[in-house]
Amino acid sequence: MSCYYSWVGNWFTNNFNNILSATSSIATIIAAIIAIYTLQIWRKQQIYGTKFNVLMELEDNYELLLAEYGNTFNWIFQRQKVVFESQNKPQEYRQKLDEAIKNDFEKFSTENKLAVYSRGYELAYCRAIRIFPSVASVDKLKLSELDCFYRASLELIKAECFESKEATDKLVTDFAHKFTGFGNTGRQHFKILRESL
Repeated sequence: MSCYYSWVGNWFTNNFNNILSATSSIATIIAAIIAIYTLQIWRKQQIYGTKFNVLMELEDNYELLLAEYGNTFNWIFQRQKVVFESQNKPQEYRQKLDEAIKNDFEKFSTENKLAVYSRGYELAYCRAIRIFPSVASVDKLKLSELDCFYRASLELIKAECFESKEATDKLVTDFAHKFTGFGNTGRQHFKILRESL
């Protein structure tokens, strides 16, 4: 009887060791598969995070540049309007106004935020192209068109546009309408790019 128990004990120990060894091998394989899967998910997240950050930087620079185009147009428009409205004022008043505008212009020229934001957008755009080429399809969000429109709008700010309220309102409304169109187009492009990530 003790031989029987010894045989059963040996058989159970050997089979238990075999089962334990097989289970441990299967667990190792499953752990390796999970590790590989987790690594792939991590890599995708890293790539997605990088692309997302680059795209957000590009979009932020675009918004800053758009805002500065609007601010610059408004700055010039308001100064021209004040000059036009001061035509019938005394000479002293106009001289003080000229001096104030010159001082404003020096500060405005020194800061030159439009050039700074334009350069920032160009750098962000170049970086985005390197990270994912699909940004190139945006064609810099038609910034050359926006710049041409902006310069043409500045040419329209002349004394004649302030002679009647209708002419002034038309200039401002046309600028705002077209300018908003550029902004909406850009935002739509960025939305498409974000969804494509």
